Amino acid sequence: MAARQITARLAGFGVPYTVDTHEDYVQRDAAFSRDGACLVTNSADKRLRVFSLSHDDLAEGNPHALEPQTTIDSPEQINAYALWPQWESSAGNTTYLLHSVLHQPMRLVNAVDGSVLARYPLYDAYQEEYRNVMSLAFLNNGAQFIAGARHRLALFDITRYNDAPIVEHVTAPPRRPRGMYKDARHIRGEFLALAVSPFSDLYAAGTETRKIALYDPAGRGECAALFSLQTSSPGTGVTSLAWSPCGRYLYAAERNSDAITVYDIRVAGCRLAVLRGRRAFTNQRLGFSVLPHDEAGQDHSIIAGGADGVVRVWNNPTSGEGVLDPSAEWRAHDGAVASTLVNPVAPSYIATSTGERHFPSYDSDSNSSDPDSGSSDSDSDGTDSENSDAHSAHNDADANNDVDADSIDVEANSNNSHTSASKQSSTPPAPDHWLKVWNI
Repeated sequence: MAARQITARLAGFGVPYTVDTHEDYVQRDAAFSRDGACLVTNSADKRLRVFSLSHDDLAEGNPHALEPQTTIDSPEQINAYALWPQWESSAGNTTYLLHSVLHQPMRLVNAVDGSVLARYPLYDAYQEEYRNVMSLAFLNNGAQFIAGARHRLALFDITRYNDAPIVEHVTAPPRRPRGMYKDARHIRGEFLALAVSPFSDLYAAGTETRKIALYDPAGRGECAALFSLQTSSPGTGVTSLAWSPCGRYLYAAERNSDAITVYDIRVAGCRLAVLRGRRAFTNQRLGFSVLPHDEAGQDHSIIAGGADGVVRVWNNPTSGEGVLDPSAEWRAHDGAVASTLVNPVAPSYIATSTGERHFPSYDSDSNSSDPDSGSSDSDSDGTDSENSDAHSAHNDADANNDVDADSIDVEANSNNSHTSASKQSSTPPAPDHWLKVWNI
C-alpha cells in the first residue's frame, strides 16, 4: 500500500546550502533540548551550533530564518554529544552540553557562552591514551551519564570533575586468542548508540557488531539482557536506539538497512515488528524519533528520514506484529536526512537536517568547446536530475509555504524543462538548507 503524502509547511530553516561556502555545514546529527526551545546541531566543520527557537516565530505564515545563538568550536571531529535532561533555556545555569572528541577527555560546556565547565577522562593505561567515546547519554536525574567506547561502557558522576568513572564495564577482553572467550555475554566492538528508558534507569546500548545490551539499575549492575538484531535486511551496526513513551518497547536502527526493528522489552530479545521502507542504505548515521500522540504514550508514531531525502511515518508501530510499511511521507531534503527530530514540547514541529553534499557536474564536451558555457551531466542513476527537480520544488514550497510530495514532481519537472529549454549553463543547484523545521 502506497504511503499517504503529508502536506508539511516549512516553518523555519537554518544555514542555506551554497557550493562555494568556506564552512562545511553538513549535518552529522542534531538534538532538541528538553524544553524544546533550543536545537543543537553537530556539523562536519567540527562545530556545535545552538539555535534558539521561538514557537511564535515558527507559527507565522512565512518560514523563519534560524541563526545560531552559540557556536562551540572543537579541535577534532565531535564523536557524540548529549544535552542535560534538566535543560531550561531561561536559566543559564542549566544549559549544559556534554560532548566527546577524538583522543581527548569529554567536556561539559555551557551552551550559552561555550565555556568549559568540566572534563571527564576515560583513559587507556595500556595504550597510554584517551579512549574514543562514540556515544553519550544522561540518566534521567542528570546526576550521572553513560559513555560508550570500544569494548566498554562507563558510568560517570557529573560532579566528579577530572575523575575516573564510578563504574566501568569491560564487555570483552582486549585480546582474544583463537578458540577462547566464547562467552555469549562478551560484547565486542564500538558502542555507537545509547538510550535510557523514560521511567527507569534501565538503558540500552547498541554496538557496531549488531548487538543490543540492557543494563540495570543505573548502569551499576551487570548486563541484564543481551540479544542480536534479527532482520531480513541485515545492516552494518546499530546506530540509533529509542524507547517508546510507555517504556515497554525498544526501537533499533542500523546503517545500510531498510528497516527499524521493534522489540518488546518485557520479553528481552522478543522481536515484535519490523518497520520496512526506511531506505537508509548508506554508511551515515540516519537517526529517527518517536512522535507521541497522547500523554500515556500508548498511541505514538515513528518518524525517520532516508537516504533519498524523504521522511516517512509509521503510525502505531506496536499495534501489530510482522512487517509494517510506512503510512505517510513527505520530501524534506535533496539528500540523506541525517536527523529527524520531534520537538518535545510542541510535537507538531519536526526538525530535519541533511548530511549529504551536492556538487555541480559539468559536460566535458561543452567545456572543451566553449569554456564559458556547458551543461550539467546526469549520472547514470539520475541523481543530478532528481536533485535539480527537488531544488526547484523547494523554491515553490517557500513561495506557497506548503510542501506537498505529490505536487513536487510535477512542478519540478515543469520548471526543469523550462530552464533547460531557455538556457544551458553549468550552474550549481538552487539554494537549499541544511536544517529545516516543519509544521505537520
